[in-house]
Amino acid sequence: MKQSLNSEIDLLPGTDTEALIFDCDGTLIHSAPFHRSAINKSVEALNITMTPEWHQQRIGLSLEGLIDAFRNDFGVTVELKTLVYNHTRFYLEKIHGLDPLQEIDAVTAVVRQFFGKLPMAVASNSNRRIVEASLKAIGLDLVFNTLVTRDDVIHGKPAPDAFLEAARRLGKSPEKCLVFEDSDEGIEAAHLAGMPTKDVRHFNRYLVKSL
Repeated sequence: MKQSLNSEIDLLPGTDTEALIFDCDGTLIHSAPFHRSAINKSVEALNITMTPEWHQQRIGLSLEGLIDAFRNDFGVTVELKTLVYNHTRFYLEKIHGLDPLQEIDAVTAVVRQFFGKLPMAVASNSNRRIVEASLKAIGLDLVFNTLVTRDDVIHGKPAPDAFLEAARRLGKSPEKCLVFEDSDEGIEAAHLAGMPTKDVRHFNRYLVKSL
């Protein structure tokens, strides 16, 4: 059954919250089409296309995990390292022309409201170059106290490593950090870290049709 869109008030932290931690892709920014485009461009010579439906079922995987699944499902024989490199290159080319309206307004409104009031971090399964470029594209590159990316931890989500590292850098206990996420993997990672979560999928126009 479809869920109705909730108002921004549902995303506000409680009085016991001491820090906010945000996923990036699909939580702060509508980046799914950019990732699909980057991967498709990386393998266009093979005449294989990642469809929105295939990608939607795997949102939340790390870039390496997503590309590895793509290689396995479609029989792509290109080396994983090469695909990751090309994907990042094409994504960065695309993201620089991003319309600011591509940000997920309900979530970024929370970021702007609590900037300077609560310490905030980004904890993402994407690599640092992609996260930094995405945040810059929506004007949020200077508001977070720290960024934890897939480059900073051994295990990506659904392991809790990124969230625990973010809490450590912010100097806060995990249970006092509120996490904003848009995927099963991210929510599982937050729960394993002992952190309360806000599920923002109903604000993501690329996911809401499936709710």
